[in-house]
Amino acid sequence: MRTTVVIATRNRSGELAHTLAELSALKPKPPVIVIDNASTDDTAAVATDFPGVVLIS
Repeated sequence: MRTTVVIATRNRSGELAHTLAELSALKPKPPVIVIDNASTDDTAAVATDFPGVVLIS
C-alpha cells in the first residue's frame, strides 16, 4: 500500500471512532496513525480499540 492515513485530533472520540470504522472497512486497509493532541476524553482508548492503528500522544 502506498497511502498512509494520518489523523490529528483532540477531544473528538466519537468522530474518530466513526472515521476509524470507515477506514477499517476499506480493502485493502490503509495504515493509520492517530496523533492525539492531549485529549481529555477517551480518544486514546478509541484509537487503541482498532487493531493496527498507531497512536502517538
